[in-house]
Amino acid sequence: EEYMELLIMPETFLLFRFFFEHLGYTDQWRSAIYALSDEERNIVLPIIFKNDFSNIEEMNVSDRIKYVLSFYKNYRAEIADSNSSLFKMKQEFELIRCATIKEYLETNNKK
Repeated sequence: EEYMELLIMPETFLLFRFFFEHLGYTDQWRSAIYALSDEERNIVLPIIFKNDFSNIEEMNVSDRIKYVLSFYKNYRAEIADSNSSLFKMKQEFELIRCATIKEYLETNNKK
């Protein structure tokens, strides 16, 4: 089950794993996809495996499926755009993460 979850997880959630977990996006996606019925999952999985999310709004599927598919948008451009809020949140996250790692290393080097 864990392996399957990794296969269907949005690509940017894997690439920027800790950042999207920090934002809560991963848990939101997980809740949404596991809330789908078996019938809805049978519709959404082939779309995910096809890896084409360019026309989500035009798809003839339920709003619940569209919501799940909305997590598959490509966040990479937004993360790279220094004017976007996602870029700023990523910068803040990296500062916090670096400070935490530095503190951990300093604490453990004293022992």
